[in-house]
Amino acid sequence: MALEWTVLIVDDEGPIRSSLSDFLEDDGFITIQAESAEEGLSIVKNNPEINAAVVDIRLPGEDGNAFILQAHAIRPDMKFIIYTGSTDYSLPASVRKAGVDPAQVLHKPLQDIATLTTAIRRALGETD
Repeated sequence: MALEWTVLIVDDEGPIRSSLSDFLEDDGFITIQAESAEEGLSIVKNNPEINAAVVDIRLPGEDGNAFILQAHAIRPDMKFIIYTGSTDYSLPASVRKAGVDPAQVLHKPLQDIATLTTAIRRALGETD
């Protein structure tokens, strides 16, 4: 039986959040949405069931890197997938130390959305 994972989607673009949420829920995930790093951090603090977050880098206020570092400080067991439209994004050393590796950086738009679920499941320790 597959595990039931809860994923937080942090993206300031409503249509992207909604479509990611719909896709992940169709694939068996439970999702929660946030439109900013600040809202996402509040959700992380109040929802210990969250296992992973899909995070955009360019957000209003604090960026996705700041969100990851702060969320990791609150929940060291949480996993992160970066989903960015920035083609020149470079993974900072501080974010690597929070457990994000280059395989967990995905660029918008994905040619195959299943790449996202594969990245999430791998980050959470599921094997193919």
